[in-house]
Amino acid sequence: MNKRVMKHGYKVAESLYNFVEHEVLPGTGIDAEDFWLAMANLFNEFTPKNQQLLAIRREFQAKIDAWHLDSSNQGSSNSFNQQKYQQFLTEIGYIVEEKEDFDVDDVEQRLIATQDDPLEEYPLPEKHNMYRRLAISLREHVSQAGAVPWQKFPVDINEIIK
Repeated sequence: MNKRVMKHGYKVAESLYNFVEHEVLPGTGIDAEDFWLAMANLFNEFTPKNQQLLAIRREFQAKIDAWHLDSSNQGSSNSFNQQKYQQFLTEIGYIVEEKEDFDVDDVEQRLIATQDDPLEEYPLPEKHNMYRRLAISLREHVSQAGAVPWQKFPVDINEIIK
């Protein structure tokens, strides 16, 4: 079993801890304790919602299992009734109305086309200060590489990715 390191109430796999401490954080200007505290805060913030979603999933699965076990839901000769099944899934909220498509490429192109530094145009709230520092560090690395997508000249995304 993997050894664990305790960080702010969470057990972190020793291999992940060593990777973050010795390979990810050095050179970013981010203090290791600040990083682990921020991670613990993220876990504390999102674990309750994740638990709620898992409970909803268990409820869906229990209803779906019961539906399949109920012989009245089977057609003649045990044939499967797709329409009846879809209606059931809609009734329990498993199938919902389809939303408008979200185009990741469009968001990426808007970020590339922006005339200003994305950190200035889309500032991160103070509570996300660690991520702001990471973004600044990334910006500096990109700038040193000579490809800054938010400068005022045409940019080929393929050149940035190289």
